[in-house]
Amino acid sequence: MNVFHSVHQYRSNGRSRQLGVTATREAAHLRFTWCIVSIVVVGALGCGSQDADPRGVRVAVHGNVTLDGTPLSRARIVFLSEGEKGAVKATGSIEDGTYQIPQENGPLVGKSRVEIYSEMADFEEFEAAKASNKRVTRPSAVSRIPINYNTRSTLTADVQEQEENTFDFSLKSGAGRRR
Repeated sequence: MNVFHSVHQYRSNGRSRQLGVTATREAAHLRFTWCIVSIVVVGALGCGSQDADPRGVRVAVHGNVTLDGTPLSRARIVFLSEGEKGAVKATGSIEDGTYQIPQENGPLVGKSRVEIYSEMADFEEFEAAKASNKRVTRPSAVSRIPINYNTRSTLTADVQEQEENTFDFSLKSGAGRRR
């Protein structure tokens, strides 16, 4: 039975009177309003706790990466930062020499060790080549990044909280052994 259409009747002096329709609508409206307010308050409290990382303040970073003056076509960049309550590993993709890591996935404020890795062909590309049943040889667009820029990286970034964090890296292929 719908609350807004319900009619409460009673007999008084032989007449039928409608009572409570307005009161019932007002009560239903009040319950609905409190329900909405409760949902908004609980949602706002829940959202605030998701943004904060207990390990520290995270920020967005972006920049350019070149190898011997040429923008890296495909690679992966990793910012490793230590917070008071644990380490954070912020990872992003480098495409056509640029990368961007948003705040929610970014590194912690402070000094970060930076690693840059070659990225191999996507699984989809591999599967498509395999499904074609043709033996195709094509030059790899993937650059080999020297080990001094990944597992033995000497690259660092001083990540700031209130500044734009742009970090450009110019890699040299003769820097250490290749990986």
